[in-house]
Amino acid sequence: MAGESGDPPVWPGWFTELFAHRRWVRRTRPFPHVYARDVFTADFYGRLVAEYARVHAEEYGHEHGGIPLADLRDGPLALFTTAEWRALVTGVTGVTEAGDIEGSVREHPAGARWERPSHGLPSAGAEFGSGTVRAMFYLNNPDWRPGGGGETALYADIAGDAPEPAVLVPPLDNSILVFECAPRTWHTVAGGNAAAHHHVRMSLHRPPRRGNRLDRA
Repeated sequence: MAGESGDPPVWPGWFTELFAHRRWVRRTRPFPHVYARDVFTADFYGRLVAEYARVHAEEYGHEHGGIPLADLRDGPLALFTTAEWRALVTGVTGVTEAGDIEGSVREHPAGARWERPSHGLPSAGAEFGSGTVRAMFYLNNPDWRPGGGGETALYADIAGDAPEPAVLVPPLDNSILVFECAPRTWHTVAGGNAAAHHHVRMSLHRPPRRGNRLDRA
């Protein structure tokens, strides 16, 4: 796990014991983001996959909407809605204030189409403030291989009908991508995946400040 400079956070034991304590790597291209592999211990990652398989079989209803994290408060996937997880994710991006985590567990089926990249910021008039943090944790993709498609594509420029991604982040099991959204943090799922791929997508937003520009972000 990683945090910003200054006094390191003091995490409770139940939280730290879930992690494999690998390095979380900061990258700057094409925009600042953090990437890590082998995030959780093999035991806890296995519990996440088992829980994902269970809720997917019971509740999965349509292609992209997924299952809201708010509905998954009783099993291992509930980790992603805890205050400790929120503090970790905001800490690695340097965001000092954020509201609750909004997100879902998702499947992109084989052959999913490419979608136009977006920056991930709230639309005008949204109930959230500015400064979204986006996190994607990849799981249950044991058969993915290079060339298999379905990566998270990061862009330096989105001019033209078919812009080329600057970076493709593979959906490797037990890995995570985290970044603070900004006007140029263009990203999307690359599509064209040979097999279905799965991830937990999370967004955190700074609370809106009424009478301030933040409530119109």
